[in-house]
Amino acid sequence: MITGMRNVNLVLIGTLECGAQITYFTRQKESALAEPQIVRATDFSRNFARYQDEAIEAKVIIVTSHDRVVGGYLSASELAHYEKLKAREREVLVVGALSDEVVAEIQAAEYGVEAR
Repeated sequence: MITGMRNVNLVLIGTLECGAQITYFTRQKESALAEPQIVRATDFSRNFARYQDEAIEAKVIIVTSHDRVVGGYLSASELAHYEKLKAREREVLVVGALSDEVVAEIQAAEYGVEAR
């Protein structure tokens, strides 16, 4: 699992003949990210319908109780994004577990060149 990576995009470069995918990470610009909305748990529970609508634009609503985070509410699009990331997390390959063939293809790969 990759940890400590905030505000990154995963970009697929290409697929090797053996089926392995080459990817890299790029940082998103901070200004492009919307600030999550922070609300108290009592306000959230009393005004759920309002926050449900606001989550469409805010993407994430952070719920606090006594000034500590107790949960969050995700928009449908953000939940779909989260599920994709969780699925991708389970697909991470350990470099030491790659076959010699895959390692050789990675070493021979050229940037911007599609697999034949």
